[in-house]
Amino acid sequence: MEELFSKIKEAFMEYEDEELLDCVRQALEEGADPLEIISLLSKSLEEIGAAFAAGELFLPDMVMAGDQMEECMEILTPAMSARSEDVPKLAKVVLGTVAGDIHDIGKNMVKTMLTVSGFEVIDLGTDASAAQFYASAVSEKPAVVALSSCMTTTIPSMIDTIELFKSKGLLDKLKIVVGGGSMNPELAESFGSCTYGGRNAFEAAQILKTVVA
Repeated sequence: MEELFSKIKEAFMEYEDEELLDCVRQALEEGADPLEIISLLSKSLEEIGAAFAAGELFLPDMVMAGDQMEECMEILTPAMSARSEDVPKLAKVVLGTVAGDIHDIGKNMVKTMLTVSGFEVIDLGTDASAAQFYASAVSEKPAVVALSSCMTTTIPSMIDTIELFKSKGLLDKLKIVVGGGSMNPELAESFGSCTYGGRNAFEAAQILKTVVA
């Protein structure tokens, strides 16, 4: 299995779509844990993101990597969903990408990880306004509202959403978790009353389990 996992990473990093998908299918057929495959892909995507941030890769590289991840998740999600049926149910989470941000790859991976971990996820999609998050929090009464921001230009939208929740006095009734490519622990702490959601979907699921414990 180790050799097959190496092939998956190599195909992902080299943008060899057909080879990548064939290897993912083969790994599942041979009994690989879909969580381990997603972890491998997440780390590979992080490497590409870091190279992009360093100026070593360009926007088309990020787009291709994102497309690959989505294609892999189409194969892996059904396998993950089958596992989630026997998982104890946890809390309800409202999840979405903040206003002005239309990136949903990371958000969708977090949704999958939360669902298979036992959370009930209310997905607001992308470009969700502060008012939408607030309305969903009022109607759904979640334990957690999870905000995603992949672009630094949408950080003000995240702040607006957090400030709305503060002004409405909801922070004593629920927790806010922030994540996405634009986030880091220091920035999350600067918002006040927020929890950093980690660097990837795996960390996010573990952190939310701690938040609702």
